[in-house]
Amino acid sequence: MLRHTDVFIRFLWQVQRPIAGGAETGSGVHRLVGQQRLQFAPQGNALMDIVVPASPSAAEILAAEELKEHLDRITGGSFQIVRDDTEVTSRFISIGMTAQARQAGLEDVTRQLRPQGLAVKPLGSNVYLLGGPDGILNAAVALLEEDAGCRWYSHNWQYIPRDENLTIQVADRVSNPDFEKRFVFTAPEMSSSPIWTRRNRVMQWNKFDHV
Repeated sequence: MLRHTDVFIRFLWQVQRPIAGGAETGSGVHRLVGQQRLQFAPQGNALMDIVVPASPSAAEILAAEELKEHLDRITGGSFQIVRDDTEVTSRFISIGMTAQARQAGLEDVTRQLRPQGLAVKPLGSNVYLLGGPDGILNAAVALLEEDAGCRWYSHNWQYIPRDENLTIQVADRVSNPDFEKRFVFTAPEMSSSPIWTRRNRVMQWNKFDHV
């Protein structure tokens, strides 16, 4: 049953129809550009900092905390969250429109994103996560789920892989959901949970207004 719920959640995010060079959806876009193999933590030692803007939004802070929590659990390392106005000497995961994202010329990417849209851009040895006004957390979750293999099947059942030498193929993509309002009618412990719903990119039942 939970596996069926997981599949249905993915369906709500994107109903895909293959076209040359990616996938075009009825109302959204999921465009795969390529992929890059990146190492995150050799022998449990965090290789990347998590970079947020100097004045991060609440969503950007939450996205950084989600990344740190899960990457720490996967690797056994300790990933650090830093502001973009400090010196960043290591490889990094950039969250939002940081100084590093601007320097990489990614401002145009955000113009392709709808409010809940996301972009994951591996460039060089770094990863840039971008989102629409409500999409930056979706970008962090996408990296954890679609690239690192995390799953959150229920409020108390999840799968977090363990790999102290975490090396993954990070897909370069831009994604906008076909359905801006997404809700799964399931156990109240799940559909009412702010943690489970944000990690599965759906709405809490009490915030679903049917409009």
